[in-house]
Amino acid sequence: MITTTNILNFAGYRLINLGVTLDNVHQYDKKEFARYKKEDPYEDKRVDYPLTVDSIVVDIGGLTGDWAQRIYCRYNCNIAVFEPHPVLSAQAMSNFHGNPKVTIYPIALGKEDGTLTLYGDNPNASLFRNSAGKEYVVKVCKTSDTFRRLYLGKKIDLVKINVEGSEYDILPDLIGNYDMTSIRDIQIQFHSNVSGWRGRRNEIREYLAATHKCNWCYETIFENWTLK
Repeated sequence: MITTTNILNFAGYRLINLGVTLDNVHQYDKKEFARYKKEDPYEDKRVDYPLTVDSIVVDIGGLTGDWAQRIYCRYNCNIAVFEPHPVLSAQAMSNFHGNPKVTIYPIALGKEDGTLTLYGDNPNASLFRNSAGKEYVVKVCKTSDTFRRLYLGKKIDLVKINVEGSEYDILPDLIGNYDMTSIRDIQIQFHSNVSGWRGRRNEIREYLAATHKCNWCYETIFENWTLK
């Protein structure tokens, strides 16, 4: 049945979709980037999932909630957005103010509890020192512990990870300390700004292959793994 909510969500998704771009900080392989833009010019793969209004989506590295907005507008599902940068998380909270289905957590996820320093004020704020703005010390929570606290006994339909290099901490922690069979889809951006990134990426992919299969991949841009 078509409802007013369906129509508004579809319209909102299309409006947001028109303005979606990749960030302008990371340097991608030119051929791989060209292939990505040719095959998926509107980044539809990133939001094309079998989600429903009851689905659970986890957005790790949510920025201002841009990707989460696309997902919500399309599916009206339940979303948790983890964004530690105080400026970006505040904007995300504003964007979803009054929406009971979207929760913003102003913390970082990692391999252990602690803190980290973020540099810069814009949407491309980084773990690496730069001159793009202030420095912020933010809270880090162990990913596997956080998932157990929030989702114990539940199935997670989709996890998106875009965390400027922290994926090399987050994914090994989840693989080693969490039930990966409870996560259906995992969308990852692996970054090349970390020492030994290729070997670490390959190792993570080998472990992921025990429970999931890679159904599309654009190296260091985005790739998706689906439960076998």
